[in-house]
Amino acid sequence: MIGIRKVGSAARVVDLQARWGDRTTIIAGQLAVLVIWLTAWEAVGRGDPLLLSYPTQVLGGLVTMIQTSELQGLFLFTARTFLIGWAIAAVAGLVFGSLIGAFRPVALMFEPFVNALYSTPKIVLIPLMVLWFGIGLNAYVASVAIGAVFPMMIMTITGVRNAGREYVDVARSFGVKGLQLLWKVVVPGALPFIFVGLRLSMGRAIGGAIAAEFFLGGGGIGGAVQAAGMAFASAQMYGLILIIFGSVMAVDIGFRRLWSVLSPVRP
Repeated sequence: MIGIRKVGSAARVVDLQARWGDRTTIIAGQLAVLVIWLTAWEAVGRGDPLLLSYPTQVLGGLVTMIQTSELQGLFLFTARTFLIGWAIAAVAGLVFGSLIGAFRPVALMFEPFVNALYSTPKIVLIPLMVLWFGIGLNAYVASVAIGAVFPMMIMTITGVRNAGREYVDVARSFGVKGLQLLWKVVVPGALPFIFVGLRLSMGRAIGGAIAAEFFLGGGGIGGAVQAAGMAFASAQMYGLILIIFGSVMAVDIGFRRLWSVLSPVRP
């Protein structure tokens, strides 16, 4: 038994070392690509700073925006729009996705419309949001929610339909049925898919917030990108685009890490 334990421990150590070795190699490769890209951008951008700008100029513009608290204000405005719209989309997608996935009559009635709306470019719905809610926070939030709700809904539908049948059968044998069966057995079994839906809808929500601000004007990072582009302020525009890119990447990585901690299961 002692020998078996030692072999098992040694195998785990080797596996851990292999994982860290692979991770170190990947990080080194990513840093190398980043350095090469920034160096090339710096060299090319200095030849045409009006259109291309360059990293050191972009960094200087971001530092100035931080010092004047302009960037913080823009970020908070967009974050508020994103969080409210995403929360609405997450709740609505979970509820309606669970009902469509669990009950065939509901699916037959609504699923064709869900699939059609999912395939429709959400940007064409922004004028409709303005018509319904006016120009302001309500229109921004509605644009975010309408773009983010469908990935959440479709992943929830998929998860509910793929929930373990053995758990459902056991619950039914104890007399659990209807909505009680859905919320206590089926939805917990669909959690891996629901979590993926949250991550995908989050990306759509950020994109929806930026797009709404870009086309409707007003505050937020999207509106600032649009204003910087119109003024040919390339350094500020590139800096804000990098802020958007970095925010999406950071939140996505955070979601992946959170799920890896919460559960080893993958859909």
